[in-house]
Amino acid sequence: MQVITFFEEGEPLVDGEPGDLKFVLRTAPHAAFARAGDDLRMNATISLLDALTGFSREFAHLDGRRVTLASAGVVRPGDVQTLRGEGMPVYGRDRRFGDLHVTYTVEFPAALSEAQKEAVRALLSP
Repeated sequence: MQVITFFEEGEPLVDGEPGDLKFVLRTAPHAAFARAGDDLRMNATISLLDALTGFSREFAHLDGRRVTLASAGVVRPGDVQTLRGEGMPVYGRDRRFGDLHVTYTVEFPAALSEAQKEAVRALLSP
């Protein structure tokens, strides 16, 4: 919540001075983003293949711009990637933005066949 006050811009009292005009701003809930001060938080789900081999994908930001999430290395469940300057505008500071923190969830397969298990064991064994 943020309050913006305009000093003596409100309606005057009867035979008195004008009062202050106050606007109270509250953050509306969003399906993909959560605000934390000037920063934004977001969850992203990626496949196990993408988590192990890397990925690049785009998503629509609040202002409609396309922003790229990418990783060239291994991403573990719960890893957080920070995109600098992709958060909310900082009040009173021109062209300054908070950061976007993306927390990753990795989708695992529900089951593997015996052949798939053997292939994974062969591939990942030391």
